[in-house]
Amino acid sequence: MKFLVASFVLGAGVCFAIKDKSVGGWDCMMILGEPPLPLGETWCGVGFVFPSGQRAADIMRAARTFYLWEFGFYGEATLAQPKL
Repeated sequence: MKFLVASFVLGAGVCFAIKDKSVGGWDCMMILGEPPLPLGETWCGVGFVFPSGQRAADIMRAARTFYLWEFGFYGEATLAQPKL
């Protein structure tokens, strides 16, 4: 008998549509895969999950670029154009 084990790493934080935490942010989790994203690296195709729900996802999608915050702004995400 064989078992398939899925392994992935979630990076948690808060996403902001603008780089100003006074406007409020949304919980987000990055699906980083294995191994996790090293500091300073840029990856294409990182998935995001928004525990706050569809409204948070819609706001980030409309912004096209959003900012990642955890005790300070540490990253930026830009939505890639979908392949047709």
